[in-house]
Amino acid sequence: MLIKNYRVITIIVLIVLRKTRGFEVTCDTEFSDVKHSITNVLCPANCWRQYSNLCGDRIYSRGPICLAAMQDQWIDGGGGPVVVYRSPGKRGNHYSGGNRNAVKSESCSVDGDSYSFEMTCSTQADSSTLVTQVDCPAYCRGEAVYGSGIYSDKSSVCRAAVHAGALPDKGGMVIFYTTLGQSSYTGSTSHGVTSKSASASSAHRAFAFTNINECVNNACEHGSTCVDGIAEYFCVCLPGYNGKYCEKEFTHCWNGNLTGNFIMKSGVEVVCNKGWLVFQRRFDGSVDFQVYWSDYRYGFGCLNGEFWWGLQNIHEATKAFQCKQCRLRVDLNDIDEETSYAEYSKFGVGPESNDYQLCVGGYTGTAGDSITYSKYLNSNGAKFSTRDRDNDFAASVHCADYTRRNGGWWINACAFATPNGGWNTYPGCPSQIKYPCHIYWGTWKNSIRLIGTELKIRCV
Repeated sequence: MLIKNYRVITIIVLIVLRKTRGFEVTCDTEFSDVKHSITNVLCPANCWRQYSNLCGDRIYSRGPICLAAMQDQWIDGGGGPVVVYRSPGKRGNHYSGGNRNAVKSESCSVDGDSYSFEMTCSTQADSSTLVTQVDCPAYCRGEAVYGSGIYSDKSSVCRAAVHAGALPDKGGMVIFYTTLGQSSYTGSTSHGVTSKSASASSAHRAFAFTNINECVNNACEHGSTCVDGIAEYFCVCLPGYNGKYCEKEFTHCWNGNLTGNFIMKSGVEVVCNKGWLVFQRRFDGSVDFQVYWSDYRYGFGCLNGEFWWGLQNIHEATKAFQCKQCRLRVDLNDIDEETSYAEYSKFGVGPESNDYQLCVGGYTGTAGDSITYSKYLNSNGAKFSTRDRDNDFAASVHCADYTRRNGGWWINACAFATPNGGWNTYPGCPSQIKYPCHIYWGTWKNSIRLIGTELKIRCV
C-alpha cells in the first residue's frame, strides 16, 4: 500500500516542482509582506537601491526582499526566482548590517521573525506551494514538532523530517506536501526525536513527507553507500564486496559458485558463470578480435556482451595457483545451435615478461583436443601472439598476422584452435593458408560453422 501511494505522490511532486517558479513581487515588496514560512517569489530586474530600510546580513528582519537577495548574491540586477524562509523571532534580536554585492544594509534590534534565503532548523511548514522541496541543515535540535506521520504546519520541517524517517540527522534534501489540518496531533518518539501532542484550529494546515528516507537505519556494510529508493534502499558496494548489504567479500568466482558481474578489490570487473571466471565470450560478431597486443593485454569489448578480459587480468587471477590447480573450459556452439565443450585440468598464464606463456593440458570433453592437438599445433608452452607481436614457432609465416584473421592466441607453428578468429567464414581468407581463418576448433565436426565461444577458468 505504501509503495503505491509513494509512486502516485512522487509523480505529483515532480509535476508540481517543475511548475513552481514563485509569485511575482515588486522591488518594494518587503519581508513583512510575506505570509508563509516558505515562500517562492520571482523578483523583477533593476531593483538596485543604495538606501533602504534593509536590516541584517544573510539573516534579515526587514526591508525589500529582492534587494536582500541581491546582497546575499542569490540573484543579480536581472532579477529571478528566490525562496524566502521565515524563522520565528525572539524579543530583542540584534541583526548586523553589511555591504556586499554593492548593496548596503543597516544593523538593528527588533522584535519579530527573521528571514533568510536558506532553510533553517526552525522554519515551519507553512509553505506557499502544495509541494515543497527544502535542503535541511544538519543536527537540528530543540525545535518543536507536533504530530506523528502527519504533522501540524507549526512544526519545524527539518526536525519533523528526522522524526518521520525522511531525513538522517546530518540533514539533506527532503520533500513534503501540504494536506488538510487535523483536529488533533498525537506525539511519539521516533528516530531519536520526540514529538508533542496538540490540538489545532481549523485555520491550521498539516503536512507529511513523500520521500521517507529508507537509508536512515540501513544495514549496508564495509563502507558501502546507501541509495534511497521507494520503500526500500540499495547498497552500492566498494570494490571487493557484494551481496544485498555488501556483506560478502569477493575473492574469486569459484568461492561460492557465483554468477554475475563483480568488482574485485583491485577495481577490475569480472564475469562469473556458475563458479567459473569468464575471460572470453563471443556470440554475435559485434566486437572485432583482430586487434593489437595492447588490446589483448588490457582487455576489450563489453563485459555484458562480447569481450576479451585481458591477459594481464588472467595472469593476476591465476598467478597464486599452480598450473595443475586451475581448469580451463571452452564452450562452443554453431549456427545450428548445436553445442560442445572441451575442458582441461591444467591451466596457467605466465607474466608479460615471458609473453604470457601458456600452461595447459589434461583434456576431457566432447569437442576434441584442439589446443594440444599435435606436436606442431600444441599451444602448451606457447607464447601469446597478436597481429603486431610474432611469438609463434612458425619459421616462414606470422600466424597471427591480420591477413590470416586468426586473432590473438597462444600459437605454436600456427594453431588448430582459433576462438579469437574472424567472425564466421571470412571470404578474404588467402588460398595458401592451410587452416580456416575464422573462429575455429579443428577437432569438432561443426568447427567451420562456429558462431559462439565462451572461455573460462576455475582454480582450487
